Order: sequence, then structure tokens, then C-alpha cells
Amino acid sequence: MLRSLVGSEMCIRDSLNAMAPRMPGFLPGSGPRQITIPPERWSISIGQIKQIMRYIMKTPRYQELKQENGGVVDMYHINDNFLIPWTMGRGSSIALLLNPKGLAAQAMASHAWAENCEEFLNALERFQRIKSLPDETGIWVCTFSQYQPKK
Repeated sequence: MLRSLVGSEMCIRDSLNAMAPRMPGFLPGSGPRQITIPPERWSISIGQIKQIMRYIMKTPRYQELKQENGGVVDMYHINDNFLIPWTMGRGSSIALLLNPKGLAAQAMASHAWAENCEEFLNALERFQRIKSLPDETGIWVCTFSQYQPKK
């Protein structure tokens, strides 16, 4: 039974990865197991969020999603089409793939998953400007900070 479940997860991972845009070169293929790093260190830097979102927004899949959804791509779309396929089976969130020793949270973003991800990014950049925060500032954003292994 265990063997068939493992095989099923591998098939799901393979099919999701076949549909997902290629993982960006700046995103390592492995990282620490999420459980080994304290949650307050599951942050991602503002600069890393901007980098990954800009990468995603340049992909043909993002443009397809935008067209299919009336010009709005939300965090559910980002998670399902990019983050899950890129992290499935790795045991690490995007934040921990990018920061394998963890990154202390200096802020936390509360947001709606159904919001337009471009509005989220604009709000984050505006917050960064108003508060004069450097790109290295660690921010805890559930979409990137929590391991998103599958739907």
C-alpha cells in the first residue's frame, strides 16, 4: 500500500511539473525539511518575493491565467500553477528553499488569497517604500512561507 501511495505522489508530481513553468534558476531544488526550522524563521525577503513574482509574471502560463480569468491572477493560481509543482516532495517552502537556514520575520503580510497578485505586489512595494525597508527585510507571507506540497 505504501509503495502505491508513494508511486501515486510521484505521478502527481510528474504531471504537475510537466504542466508547470520551469523552476527559476535562482530557486534551489532542495532545502531543509520545514519541520526542522522554527516557524518564526520561515520568512522570505521582500527582494526575493519581488524576484519570484516578476519571474512568474513573465511566464506564458501566467499570461494564459490572466487571459482565462479576466485579467486577474490570484494567489490560488500562483500556488496551484507555480509553487506547488516547484516544492512538491521537497519538504520545503519557497522561503526555505531560498533561505535554507531560515530568515527571521521582521513583518508579516496579511492578505486574501483571492486578491489580484499584482495588487499584492504593488502593496508590498508601496509598504517597503513608505517604511524605507531594504530588500533584505524578512517578511512572513503564508503563500511563500508555508510548505505547499499539494492541493
